[in-house]
Amino acid sequence: MSTNLEIQSFNVVPQSDGGVWYELRSEREKICETLLLEPRAADGALPASTQADDNPLQVRLRLLDEALDRLMAGTYGDCVVCGKWIEDDKLRADPALPFCCGCQRRSENKVAEARMRANRMGRVFLTNPPSHHARRAWDG
Repeated sequence: MSTNLEIQSFNVVPQSDGGVWYELRSEREKICETLLLEPRAADGALPASTQADDNPLQVRLRLLDEALDRLMAGTYGDCVVCGKWIEDDKLRADPALPFCCGCQRRSENKVAEARMRANRMGRVFLTNPPSHHARRAWDG
């Protein structure tokens, strides 16, 4: 009888692991279906939105695939940057989350800083006023 119990314990998949797997897979399938249903060009080429890296569906699909890879590798729930455990409530809110709160904040700060630098550089190179600015008599 004890042998039977040991076999049963190996066949049981924890609800949390199976739930995460199915949640990630079902969202992935919905995104793939949505991308496949987008209208194609007359020449049969894929729509531009499926080719662009900045398409939100493509970005989300990539996050889901990476989360599934981490789940298979046994590192799901660990931050991909520092290796710390991602908080359970954060993973419940978004099971594809790759970062802990600290690394997510640092990543967002880097992006914001890069945008600010780009905006400053753009203003430096802007020598002529934009065409939509009306030239007034008192501007000179």
